[in-house]
Amino acid sequence: MNRTAVSRQVDEWALAGLLGRFGHDLTSLVDKHLGSDWAENDEILALLALRHDMGPTTREIAQLSGLHRRALSRLVTRLRQDGIVLIRTSSGDRRSVVVDLTQYGKACFDGLSQDVDELFRTHHQTAARICELLDCGHHVPGQQHDPLGLLEQLVRAGDDLVRSIDSAAGPASLSGSQRTALVRIAAEGGLRPVELVPTLGFGRSGVAYVVNRLCDKGLVQRERNGVEGDARAVMLTVTAEGRAAAVSVTKAAAMHRLRLGPLFAQVRDWE
Repeated sequence: MNRTAVSRQVDEWALAGLLGRFGHDLTSLVDKHLGSDWAENDEILALLALRHDMGPTTREIAQLSGLHRRALSRLVTRLRQDGIVLIRTSSGDRRSVVVDLTQYGKACFDGLSQDVDELFRTHHQTAARICELLDCGHHVPGQQHDPLGLLEQLVRAGDDLVRSIDSAAGPASLSGSQRTALVRIAAEGGLRPVELVPTLGFGRSGVAYVVNRLCDKGLVQRERNGVEGDARAVMLTVTAEGRAAAVSVTKAAAMHRLRLGPLFAQVRDWE
């Protein structure tokens, strides 16, 4: 591999890692305010569909998010139990169920909007680096200052990115944190679990959870005696399937430059 190709691959590793970490930070805010647990993109889109004044029907939520009926039913049940939504029969179609936010639910979305706004303000440097790797310019002026609107656009772009990844490589079912960890391990050629702590922003138990899932899927393996002078140390390395998955993730991120660039330019220039 020549120097140009190596440099390009390094940039692709870096881009995939930054996108994964940024996505994790946004997901953490959704989990915090709306009670989800490691929410996937389709669940986040379903939740964001609730934020408008006119309550959507469950059918509309499914169409907007791509969430399957059973998963949507479980989500609505959980939101009702948490006091975030109420359901009612549609006045226009007795077969349709409308999902309305409660006052508490509206307060949850207000809190989410404030925290997403603050995250955009404090992640200028990350967004600027992503823009540099995407080779994007300035965003079009006059954009609405709508934190949740931009969040939705970012999630949709991220969802399209994940769906475009070659399923034969196996990463389609990986969470953002798992993709970030996988790419970092592949890029380094192997590392200790503790080295993923700053990358993922988790404690050791959170890192262990992510690594366990990657090992269960046959993408990462633990190796002992990988650190000179420490026979007990564990090194994480990717399997052949894991390397193929990591390459698929990075290629997909590079292919979505035109879609991702303007969105991260907005975050970079957020005021």
